[in-house]
Amino acid sequence: MRGSVIKRGNTYMAYYYTGEKINGDYVRKTKSGFKTKKEAQKFLRLVIDDIEAGINIQGADVLLKRFLTDWLDEYSKIACLAENTYRGYHTNIVNHVIPVIGDIKLNSLKPEHIDKLLLILTDKGLSATTQRYVIAVLKKALNWAVKRRIISYNVIDYVDIPKSEKYIPTFLDEQQLQTLLNYCFDNPLLTPICLCILLGLRRGESLGLKWSDFDFNNKTVHIQRTASPSKGGYHFSPCKTEKSNRFLSLPDIAVSVLENWKMYQSKFYLTIDNFNPDDYVFYNYTCKILSCSAIRRYYKKALQDCNLPDIRIHDLRHSYATLLLKKNIAPKVASKMLGHSDTRTTLDIYTHVLTNMQEPVTNAINDTFKDITVTKQ
Repeated sequence: MRGSVIKRGNTYMAYYYTGEKINGDYVRKTKSGFKTKKEAQKFLRLVIDDIEAGINIQGADVLLKRFLTDWLDEYSKIACLAENTYRGYHTNIVNHVIPVIGDIKLNSLKPEHIDKLLLILTDKGLSATTQRYVIAVLKKALNWAVKRRIISYNVIDYVDIPKSEKYIPTFLDEQQLQTLLNYCFDNPLLTPICLCILLGLRRGESLGLKWSDFDFNNKTVHIQRTASPSKGGYHFSPCKTEKSNRFLSLPDIAVSVLENWKMYQSKFYLTIDNFNPDDYVFYNYTCKILSCSAIRRYYKKALQDCNLPDIRIHDLRHSYATLLLKKNIAPKVASKMLGHSDTRTTLDIYTHVLTNMQEPVTNAINDTFKDITVTKQ
């Protein structure tokens, strides 16, 4: 045995010998902070396996903040991260991880360091969902280090991560959607909102549309890119998943809304030289695509004027999905129209709708067998 596990107070420590000698004595390494003996033993087995395989498991003798910065730079290129995904990773690393544990060496990271990080995130008022996202980014980076044999194991595997409450989408009912649409028809700058309602688009998908994506003869649109806010405008990238890249049929009302917007936009072609050279649908008189802040401002005012619940723009997509399911559109078809990667995603998100739809089924069963009397025993 090239190591062992011992208890220190309320935690366990693993120690092992690397096989190297300094001044005639074998070098002994330790790793402490394990909550259970089983966790320490698992770590020890991994380390000894690496030593016996001749793998250097000393780990990068580098501060965590340096490792995370280098990892994100390399990983973003290998994985071709979308700009908004990269920005999310970067923000969480810089704002939450590095200030707390960034000065700890990568090969000295222990479970209690992650516990400390979670405690501070809680004290800052971050929700369990946000905490899980921060830890998920850190775990991804550490898994990358494990695969490259920079470290022997991922310390996060030995930490209890807070569970987030399942998100139940907020949505508008059919009458409320009609009220909002009627309001939006009178304001061309709310046209992207109309498409979120009528096609179930994500906001980025709506703003990423080009006129060439539409086939008005066959009343279809090709959703193939998304717009993410960036400095000075937007960054455009392909849809995040293969299923998000999709063709949708255009309802007549959507065609009418787009025709009205095109008439609104046409006057700028006459007054501004080289207007909209890239053919984007929501290019306006500022020679830019409508800004997210402007759309959000118009949208909030629309909700207030219509006396509707203060819901997010993304919740209009939930409203669209809920409407489809309540109209008895098959979940598989709804999933395809929403661009979900898997039908299970649709079912998981909209369980509340399916539950509410069970009453007609129960009523139908009752009606079918209403003439049968169960004899009491």
